[in-house]
Amino acid sequence: MNTGGPTRETLLKIPVLAGLNETERRQLAHAARLLEFLPGQEIMAEGADTRELWILLSGRCQVLKRRRAGITLPRPVVLATLEPYQHFGEMSFFHAAPHSAAIVAETAVQLLCLDRSEFDELISDGACAPYKLAFNAMSTLADRLRRMDDWITELIDRDGTPKQVAEWEELRRRMFASGLRTGE
Repeated sequence: MNTGGPTRETLLKIPVLAGLNETERRQLAHAARLLEFLPGQEIMAEGADTRELWILLSGRCQVLKRRRAGITLPRPVVLATLEPYQHFGEMSFFHAAPHSAAIVAETAVQLLCLDRSEFDELISDGACAPYKLAFNAMSTLADRLRRMDDWITELIDRDGTPKQVAEWEELRRRMFASGLRTGE
């Protein structure tokens, strides 16, 4: 990691590092790179195959969806705005697949970037920090999935009468098919 990395106080504010002791937080911070981006710079490209977990230390980023079913959208859809101490990139970090969205700096940002190879090296060294980080990231993903379930339910059942939407049926088929698949 670059010199002048995050302070102990900053590391304590990061939810994905919750439950880690001082040594474990420092192990992860040392394995990560400290990077800065200017407003408008793309941090993570939709469709790219990088395996990095990012933690936003300062500034704001937008999560943008630019393509759907292989077609470029007329304008990017803003899926979320990320604030300090939030993380992103975990889907591709833990499951090798192209990024489902782009991340673009809305303001000047400072981030920690942990490469999957560094994470795997910590595991090989017998460190507990990667397992705690993975558990915390899984909790975030479960929360996002729960919110997505609520949103989908609202879309399909707006007036109290369930709708049989073809796209929803296809999504359900893919989500609950046995085994993990990529590229579909």
